[in-house]
Amino acid sequence: MVLKYDSPHYTSLKISYDEINNRNDPYQLFLANIKSPHTARKYKKSLEVFLRSIPDEIYEKTSKPNPDVKIPVKAFVSLAKNNPELATDIIATYIKEEKSRIKPIKFSNAGKSYQANQGVT
Repeated sequence: MVLKYDSPHYTSLKISYDEINNRNDPYQLFLANIKSPHTARKYKKSLEVFLRSIPDEIYEKTSKPNPDVKIPVKAFVSLAKNNPELATDIIATYIKEEKSRIKPIKFSNAGKSYQANQGVT
């Protein structure tokens, strides 16, 4: 949409209530700037896996029973606003667990053996 600031065009701009509500929806904000449908599917799945990995006690039993991913997104954003340190700990723990699931890759090049993240051996 192109906005022109001369008075005939400027006064014709209308903003709907739904557009305002979408701006306040953290899930819509997450998806808003993802251009590729493939990337959007991948990120949505990754977000859902992350949110579903958080223990029920943290969300006070609101996240796991509900299949709508928007609910745990809102719950996590609320948690992060109210307790940023806990949100940071959750994210750090998740990243640590994900990294521990990745196995080092060994491969050989011209007689030298390389191991991911460990250099030449």
